[in-house]
Amino acid sequence: MLESNYGNLHKVGWRRSSRTDKGVHSLATVITMKMEIPDGAWEEDPDGIALADVINGHLPYNIRIFSILPVNKRFDARNECISRKYVYLLPAEVIGIGNASSPEAIQSHVKEFRDTLQLFEIRKMVGTAVAVKHALLPKDIIKISLSRYSRIVLPLAPCEVLVLSSNEFSPSNTSALNLELSRFTRSTGVQRRVNDFYSNVLLPEVAKFLDPSKPVWRVWLDYLDQCSIPDVEMNELRRAWTQWQENSNSRQQKTSY
Repeated sequence: MLESNYGNLHKVGWRRSSRTDKGVHSLATVITMKMEIPDGAWEEDPDGIALADVINGHLPYNIRIFSILPVNKRFDARNECISRKYVYLLPAEVIGIGNASSPEAIQSHVKEFRDTLQLFEIRKMVGTAVAVKHALLPKDIIKISLSRYSRIVLPLAPCEVLVLSSNEFSPSNTSALNLELSRFTRSTGVQRRVNDFYSNVLLPEVAKFLDPSKPVWRVWLDYLDQCSIPDVEMNELRRAWTQWQENSNSRQQKTSY
């Protein structure tokens, strides 16, 4: 990096594939920037592991670069990222599973919780599913809140146990990262580094928050108790949702004629 560009993210073209909420962990953030790289740097290091370790030597143990690969100026890490995979870990007790739970009870609790998950923002999705599991919100809140014009405030689950685990980028032939990304995702060396970091560094940090007696869960469960919606308001929401559905169906029928 040119000394004149140091400290100025705009000058070095700094871009990232996504942002995360404060407190959320990431195992798969892709960052692009302009760097000065020695000629032939990838000839004996096709996965960019040695280059990454040069920078890792200046970073704290809980921040790691797994690989450095070349792209051209057209590549945009955020715009070409078409999907992201997250892992959310939470104490089993939060959804009713205890040490004495039978295999059948565990299966029932997991199924009930999973059936509640829908296409929300991940923390809102988990928070709402737990609230439904605790009978603090009715199950049809999921269907109603997904309607186009609904504005329902739903609970957010804690951020400390959410991990961005992977990205998927556009397979377009014009993608500047096509060949490099393919090599990156198939590299056993890079994936081994990712897995080792997850197991030895990231997971132990996240595991500290998986004790349901810890303040993060006690405080959140107290907050969750305040997220219930009174029956009167819930019935108004159901009537509004039914009316919206009828109007939507009517418009669709007219359009089809």
